[in-house]
Amino acid sequence: MKLFLVLFAIVGGTVSVSSPAAEKPRLAKSEYLITDWCGFLIERGEAGIDYALSIKLIKPTAAPLYLRTLFENPMGGRPMIVDSEVKRGETAFRLRSEAVPDLRDDHTYRVKILIFDSAQRRHQIGQHVQYVRFINPFGPNQTMQPTASPRTASLSDD
Repeated sequence: MKLFLVLFAIVGGTVSVSSPAAEKPRLAKSEYLITDWCGFLIERGEAGIDYALSIKLIKPTAAPLYLRTLFENPMGGRPMIVDSEVKRGETAFRLRSEAVPDLRDDHTYRVKILIFDSAQRRHQIGQHVQYVRFINPFGPNQTMQPTASPRTASLSDD
């Protein structure tokens, strides 16, 4: 059995579009999706810290939705990308990145979910942007540098 440690993900309890300028990022809501929970996870016995999100569909879809999630790379540069599918009839799903390097304490990071109508991901029909703040559970000025490297790709996040 795997044990997860949830790192202090500061997110408000109110549902609204999130903003990086806010003191505490809020759970985001878009045309198709609403964030139920977001934060960072450490998996016991594994190297690294992962972004993790729990998302609900606002309205049911007659066909699958195809997602491309762009997790902000804490080292700068290109985002970490995860492609996934929400099957017809699903009402909730989870997203998780690969291990991220060198998170900055008390810093807000962006997760952008692009929503497409086909597996080829050529026609975008929506997007969902969630901000999440990392608070170092070991205290300020403590190092958290996982050894795993993130996967990056050449897709622009704008």
